[in-house]
Amino acid sequence: MSSHPVGMTMRHSAKNLEDKLKQDIIYPPYYHDYAEFERLEVTQGQFFADRAHYEKTDQIMCAVDGEISLAMVPHVYRQEMMPTSETSYYHESLDYDMSVTLDVNESPINLFKPDFDKYPSGYFIKHFYRDVLQPGDCMYIPAFYFY
Repeated sequence: MSSHPVGMTMRHSAKNLEDKLKQDIIYPPYYHDYAEFERLEVTQGQFFADRAHYEKTDQIMCAVDGEISLAMVPHVYRQEMMPTSETSYYHESLDYDMSVTLDVNESPINLFKPDFDKYPSGYFIKHFYRDVLQPGDCMYIPAFYFY
């Protein structure tokens, strides 16, 4: 990361912060042979949970503060990840089961704790990549990888 603190708020200086963060990214050697940096998205907070999903573009996820637990599944396991299905979960504060229809790029499988009884196809996924990013760490996520 850059040695000079940026010292700004997201609300007032998002573009300046974005430019500064883009300067800190070290791209894989082959990256610019087939792709270009499209956009930067900053997510802040102490807790962020997301359904496993894929994007049609490459992603670079960076930890700026705190740590990020990241899990990924290669695109070759798309069928086993069961995209475009429906999932349900128990909502504690409302005290009832909720049903959620997933988007075409989302999976009901929890990458951190797969339920092989509920989603037996997940058993055939042989490559779950997991890592914890510390402040200053970045992870390249290829297009169509579930994360």
